[in-house]
Amino acid sequence: MAKKITVVVPIENGEPLGAIPDEKLVINSVQPGTIADGKLKVYNIALGKIDDPKSLIVLKVGDQILKLNNTDIKGLNHFFHLLRFAPPSAELLILRDEKKAEELAAKINIPTERTKYITHFQNRVLVSRCEANSLSAGCLKVGDHIIDVDGQPVSNKKVCRDLLLIRNFVTLVVERPESMEAKYWVQNALTASTLPSVSMSSDVQEIAARQREKMKMNLKVRLAPPACRTRQIFEMFLPISN
Repeated sequence: MAKKITVVVPIENGEPLGAIPDEKLVINSVQPGTIADGKLKVYNIALGKIDDPKSLIVLKVGDQILKLNNTDIKGLNHFFHLLRFAPPSAELLILRDEKKAEELAAKINIPTERTKYITHFQNRVLVSRCEANSLSAGCLKVGDHIIDVDGQPVSNKKVCRDLLLIRNFVTLVVERPESMEAKYWVQNALTASTLPSVSMSSDVQEIAARQREKMKMNLKVRLAPPACRTRQIFEMFLPISN
């Protein structure tokens, strides 16, 4: 039986939620260790009270998001727009059906061929390979740092992959190394291995926040190429074929 519950998620500016909804606002992925997977304060509408701390629940695959901070959500883009201005907390009204959630979780299968050429290092999602004549080859370069996908900050390759699978096109905010020092760092990062990270470093949070603020004000990002610049930050539109 489906039930409505409210999940209060403490969230900082620029911090990824860790739960990825699809076009119907049904969560199809929850990254372990993120705020969406933590011990959250949950108000059960059906019971009219706070759930027992011993049975506190978290966001799950199959949950459908109905409201964010008491605002009805009109679509996926609207959800991400509201999430940008949600800090310090995001109150999510969700519809949960345990049976449907189990069925959805069993069906989820990420096609690796579509998103296998991204990696992460020190909370940064990096492009590790671009195949010739692919759609991404005309936009992305090896070593590009993907900061933001459709307005959602990303710091882990799994979250990035899940976002890329939601629709057939995405808007990316990308950081690209230009100086020899920056390129050397990227080269070392691509040859290194690291355990999954779940939080963004402070400088990346600041960059993504500034970029989203510019996008909100409908400003175009113009980048001059002075010799002292070590990296570029820019927005790009990338179609994705199935």
